[in-house]
Amino acid sequence: MISNKRIKDDLMCDLCRRLQEDKDFSARISDLYNKINERLKATKREPVGGEVAFSTMPFPLLTTALFEPRMPLQLPSNFFQPMSVDGQKLRSDWASGWTRAIAFMNGSLFLLAHGVRTKEAKEYLLYLHMVEFKKGEYSITTDGNKITISVNNVTKEGIDLINDKNTQHTYSFSFVHQPTERAMVPRDRIEHSSLVQTVYHGKLPQKPLAFDWTTYVVTVPHLAPHPFIHQKYKELGYVNAMEMQNAVTELLKAHISL
Repeated sequence: MISNKRIKDDLMCDLCRRLQEDKDFSARISDLYNKINERLKATKREPVGGEVAFSTMPFPLLTTALFEPRMPLQLPSNFFQPMSVDGQKLRSDWASGWTRAIAFMNGSLFLLAHGVRTKEAKEYLLYLHMVEFKKGEYSITTDGNKITISVNNVTKEGIDLINDKNTQHTYSFSFVHQPTERAMVPRDRIEHSSLVQTVYHGKLPQKPLAFDWTTYVVTVPHLAPHPFIHQKYKELGYVNAMEMQNAVTELLKAHISL
């Protein structure tokens, strides 16, 4: 089904090196792939039509630094930064099991985007995109500490994992990271933030999603450590989850320079 082969990267930042040595992290990533495989099997047995499961092959086990591109405020209905496939925007909401993350290895940019539907307590794929973009297929621009990672109408050949046939899809996205040091609001005070006052006239349509290990909501578009990594902030040398989030700018710069 889905490859879980590791790719060795001789050029590796300290965070990636520590994560590759972390057996718990590797086990959690392996479990994520196993769950995706189980959803894929269920979807092949009971398709409803319109599902997409695509991979450039082989797609590695992403046991290096993973970053999620998130919207300001992280509302459940508008959580991930947008991307389009074949000219159609993917759903960007969040629910348990959903993932949109990128990683850098061997000069390539890897994308894992995964949406789930549930029926009668069973999980199926809504969409799955496991894509490697090689050098020249993506661009990175910086404006001070603002970092933008872009793919512009890049067509990738790969495998339709539902019917095991060769196929292709065209991808576009611009994932933006703005420094978060001055863009964090305690989650119990978010409704009084200037962003909410200006954009939502002081009343949010939904409660922002804040995970158990965080105490804040970010008010700018940003990349965040994947939850499997962010929960390990103490083990990785950070005082709190906020400090690790604020370190993402430098972490990204380290990957850009590799």
